[in-house]
Amino acid sequence: MKTPCSQEQGVFKVGGKKQNESDLFLIKSKIDHIFFTMINSLIEEFKKVKDFRKNRGKRHELWVVLTIISLALLNGNVTYKEIDNFRKNEEDKLIKLLGIDSKRLPSYSTIRRVMMEIQESELQKVFQSIIEKYYGQKSGLDWIAIDGKCLKNTLNNYENEQQNMRVKVQ
Repeated sequence: MKTPCSQEQGVFKVGGKKQNESDLFLIKSKIDHIFFTMINSLIEEFKKVKDFRKNRGKRHELWVVLTIISLALLNGNVTYKEIDNFRKNEEDKLIKLLGIDSKRLPSYSTIRRVMMEIQESELQKVFQSIIEKYYGQKSGLDWIAIDGKCLKNTLNNYENEQQNMRVKVQ
């Protein structure tokens, strides 16, 4: 299995292109900057969501629970158990990333309850706001719609990984 970033004899390869260590640091820094900017935007929007839970026994802010759920989902964890395993495995990193005072993260039950009771419209507002912020309509740009389909039985050489495609551009 190929990795997008590897090291051979002191020279780093990123996306197949050789890079020295300083270039790799710059690439990693840019990726980290984009990641943290996006996470901070997500957190700011989650903080705007009205907490529907009762105050009695509430240990974690709603935005903390929603952020953990979102990060788990973005990592391919879709079931309650997978999300809980993600929470357990990444606990130290999540506490540090979220900057919370608690040394414990929300439990399986809390995550499940939030996922079952949160209003879909509230989450839709959050993601719509983020999409508009980062990907909103840019004036003066032309948009092109592209759709591609694989043609049946056109794969000749399975090791070559190339296949005939039909592409429609509008």
